[in-house]
Amino acid sequence: GGEKVKLRIAARRADLTNWQVSLEAFERKSTLLAQYCEEIGRPFEEITRTHGPDCRLFDTEADTLAWCESEGGGALWEGTPTERYLAENLVGTVDQVIEKTQAFVDAGCRGLILWLRDYPGDETLRRFVAEVVPALKVS
Repeated sequence: GGEKVKLRIAARRADLTNWQVSLEAFERKSTLLAQYCEEIGRPFEEITRTHGPDCRLFDTEADTLAWCESEGGGALWEGTPTERYLAENLVGTVDQVIEKTQAFVDAGCRGLILWLRDYPGDETLRRFVAEVVPALKVS
């Protein structure tokens, strides 16, 4: 296994990849995948790259941090510091989530598989569609 082996396989066989990683890791994996595609003569653009983060929207940063520290919140990923959890996931205020999502879009992400952290509720889903999606710019 390992990233380099899996990405070589993806370059040869995949139509889509999904990574639940930080923006920096997404960019690194994309660069490696592009390199492996070039080595075998496959157009890199044929492979759709997606991201599978946790997602939860809050009205304030204080609400976000309180949830992250709660037993059922971001602390679910035991041992992951809050700062890292927030950096790797689409959790925060609408403006913060727009900024993080746009950064992934700009890095070539063309799909999201969201882990809605207020499930079974649908507030985050409804707000993401109504407030985040319209603010994104895909080039």
